[in-house]
Amino acid sequence: MKNFNTDFLHAYFICGSQDVPKGKTLPGIVAEALAAGITAFQFRDKGSNSTLSEADPEIGIAGLSQLVKNATRPIVAIGGITVNDLEAIAKTKAAGAAVISMIAQSNNIKQTVSQMLTAPWIKND
Repeated sequence: MKNFNTDFLHAYFICGSQDVPKGKTLPGIVAEALAAGITAFQFRDKGSNSTLSEADPEIGIAGLSQLVKNATRPIVAIGGITVNDLEAIAKTKAAGAAVISMIAQSNNIKQTVSQMLTAPWIKND
């Protein structure tokens, strides 16, 4: 197993537009959480392309891109992701994509994981 810095998991925040209370915005909540010291943020949107269509409004790739731009910690996308979404997600400079059904329901898990690993992720050294 490769070395993994578990410090990033100490205050790991998961949120999507479906979690935002009225009167607040997702970017505002994330900015406040980052300022408070969260160590990682996972974007989890249950938008219209997801099997759990509860987001209002769905922020999509454009919103993910804005979150990544404003973040000082790694951002991971999750929610309704398909292999066809990986390049667009990677282009936002998100740290990665966390998936459930894309792997769990894959007819070729090895190929699916390979596609995730070879997406054009930006290396943050």
